[in-house]
Amino acid sequence: MFAVKIYAAPADIDTTVAQWKQLGFDTIMVGRACLKDAAFIEKLHEAGFALSVVEPLFLADEGTAPFSDYRPALFEDGSVAVDDWVRFVCPSDTAWLSKVYDRIHNDAASGADIVTFDFARFFQFWEMVLPETDEAALKRTCSCDLCSAAASAFKSGREWRTGVISSTVKKCSQAAHAAKSDIRTGVHIVPWKTDMFGGALEGVLGQDLSELSNYVDFLAPMTYQHMIHQPPEYISELVTNHRKTINDRIPVIPSVQIKEIYRTDVLARDEFRKAIQEALRSSTGGLSFYQWTDIAESKESFDIIKQELQPYL
Repeated sequence: MFAVKIYAAPADIDTTVAQWKQLGFDTIMVGRACLKDAAFIEKLHEAGFALSVVEPLFLADEGTAPFSDYRPALFEDGSVAVDDWVRFVCPSDTAWLSKVYDRIHNDAASGADIVTFDFARFFQFWEMVLPETDEAALKRTCSCDLCSAAASAFKSGREWRTGVISSTVKKCSQAAHAAKSDIRTGVHIVPWKTDMFGGALEGVLGQDLSELSNYVDFLAPMTYQHMIHQPPEYISELVTNHRKTINDRIPVIPSVQIKEIYRTDVLARDEFRKAIQEALRSSTGGLSFYQWTDIAESKESFDIIKQELQPYL
């Protein structure tokens, strides 16, 4: 898979599709807003691209109804789990999850070739967590009455959290396959090694890679190394860690950022090139790029991608 992420349909569809062909992309990962543009979706299929729809699970984004329409996740002090633009739904909100399963079923039935489950985890603004962050500083959710009661039936909070996320992903995958038997599924993984921050990938976020690998066709770690203040080599280190954790049961497909995010210092193009190389060297299923609009505005980035992918096409 050589994929690019896009969250709004391009103004010039034909030109964009031609550029994607030139770069060697075979899969287009779209945000759900793109599904509203029938001409764009039709053009993707006509051009032979696999259509991958990114499905947010526990994220309550700006377009979601007010808190009164869903149950928000709570921090341990009882405050609502919000940090900047990131706000999460309580994992015990069965009405919310029922709508998520229905939405995934409908998207699969409407022509998606792949669905990937994003925000398939407990709350954390991980994009702002630095390598030196103390595990104790990571906020945990959900501490509402329903979740506290549910968690009390488990040996540990870790076991409860991983159980919640794994079962949710399993049901999402089942919803997709009920609509389209041959659809492929993936899950977005926070780019932490399994032993980082005291094992927070499982203990705080609930992402048990071994268990999740039973329910999807690939893992998609968001390896935006510059954003989290890591060198390009971190990408291959993380992919290797994830592959070892799941015994290569399914492919691990990293995602590479195009430009700086949440940082003022520029992501140098030689570092960007090295990131692509590290992703290709360690991946077992290709890679994806975040995101198309950043590629479209930079001819140098476009040329680097074309050069680095060419030997694999």
